[in-house]
Amino acid sequence: MRAIHGHVLIDAPIATVFDFVADQRNEPRYNPSMAQAQKTTPGPIGVGTQFQATMTGAAHPTAITITYTKFSRPQSLTSVSRMRGMDIEGTLDFSTEGGQTRLAWSWMLHPRGFLCWISPVIRAVGKHQERNNWAELRDYLERSVPEA
Repeated sequence: MRAIHGHVLIDAPIATVFDFVADQRNEPRYNPSMAQAQKTTPGPIGVGTQFQATMTGAAHPTAITITYTKFSRPQSLTSVSRMRGMDIEGTLDFSTEGGQTRLAWSWMLHPRGFLCWISPVIRAVGKHQERNNWAELRDYLERSVPEA
């Protein structure tokens, strides 16, 4: 099991950041590796909501099923992402810090099969990608959210 942790400060209201991130259909707007995401369960987003996403950048597209296991708007969101070769359990925590939103992530990587052998590389690449993805989210929201 490999962990990835980090945080970013976003100059936008906490509820805005939480709602945007919680709707996985928004991720392709700021994550260039996510080709598409769709909600596959009915009703509002909350515990049990599932999304199907397709990631690119590897040798072939990777299908991911994301399921929300805890949902506490606007403070915390926990999910399990399942894909061929690996599961990822993670929590996003949202808090207010100096007038900004602090988004902290903590992911536990559970590689299977061949990926177990290269898990240190996966963790290093994943840590870099996460830092970039959340910086892109910050930039996207700071450009898109109107000033109060």
